[in-house]
Amino acid sequence: MVGKSIEVKWENEWWQATIKKVKAEKSSDKIEKVFVSYVGGTMDEDEWIPYTRFVIVCVREIERDTERDHR
Repeated sequence: MVGKSIEVKWENEWWQATIKKVKAEKSSDKIEKVFVSYVGGTMDEDEWIPYTRFVIVCVREIERDTERDHR
């Protein structure tokens, strides 16, 4: 999961980010939260967020599909 592109929901808006670290619950492998770096943001804006506040997006797949449509 580290390195995946995601979108994080904050105040009804979605922000692009990359997962840098993952923290699982001690008693299981269930993901509790992830540490993210926001695209275009600063290191001061990097943060731990709950697993429920983001969705994984396939940015590279979307870009490839868009390139194929323009040929």
